[in-house]
Amino acid sequence: MQTPFAPGDVVNYYAVTASGSSAVTAGVNATTDGTAGTTDWSQPYFYFVDAPVIDANFGDWPFDPVSISPDNPDNYFGGEIDNAADFSGDIAMGTDADYIYFRAEMTDDVLVNVNESGASNIWEGDCIEWYIGLYDIRPSDELHPTQLFGNESDPAAAEPDWQLNIAGNAFDDPTRSHAYDNGVAGDLLANLGGYGLEVANIETAVGWSIEASLPYEGLVLDPSLVSVYVPKIGHINLADYVGNDGDDPAGGRQGQLFWAKDESANNSWNNPAAWQNHHTIYDPKVFGLGGGATAVEAASWGQIKAGLQ
Repeated sequence: MQTPFAPGDVVNYYAVTASGSSAVTAGVNATTDGTAGTTDWSQPYFYFVDAPVIDANFGDWPFDPVSISPDNPDNYFGGEIDNAADFSGDIAMGTDADYIYFRAEMTDDVLVNVNESGASNIWEGDCIEWYIGLYDIRPSDELHPTQLFGNESDPAAAEPDWQLNIAGNAFDDPTRSHAYDNGVAGDLLANLGGYGLEVANIETAVGWSIEASLPYEGLVLDPSLVSVYVPKIGHINLADYVGNDGDDPAGGRQGQLFWAKDESANNSWNNPAAWQNHHTIYDPKVFGLGGGATAVEAASWGQIKAGLQ
């Protein structure tokens, strides 16, 4: 069960169709009684009608981000993170037909990342890692045990997995970014500025915020072999978020905080099967945008349901 609203308990209903020789029962549709379920680890991946302004202010993001904190027993963390005042935050991603969007609002008692622009090791200081599988997970037989970046023998089967990192002190410098590609392109993607990344990063009263956009075409290593992913309403993408905390002015990472329940998330950097969450791309009308009504409309859900067939 996927939901565009707050995680929590839900009731799942299943449609059934009767079969048999009886003209009375054959082909009759019905709905089962509800069964208990949860949406704790699914998150709306909002499809923007109007692209957000990249300014590290989030009034044009009309949905709630994921909150992660070392004080939340459902968030795994490693290293030295004392409490939510030391390091915690709200993180999200969004999309439209051409761009993927990034958002982070972090509480952090010390902002530090000594790694230079374009360095592939910016994860060693204050840094956010956004993980995304740029394919519809539903037709996939199983989770990928390692990052994939397209199948050269069958371009239509491309299912790329990305780790996209932006330093907590990138400010307006898109070179302070990195995409982990499992060695496919070496250091080629150590600077996403060359691939169209736009980033705004500000210090706040309690920490720092990042907002960024990156064109999907920037995430294609060889367009002649791999098609550009085009997100559709109803798609479900594998996803994860990781925050890195660096408190030492001399450099180095003190701790990591995961949108994940257990320590298997430590393998997120090289194993998409360790990503414990999903994004569901929702119709903007669900959020009362794009000229639609403020309430959920049957037509909006119809698009989602049609995509789930």
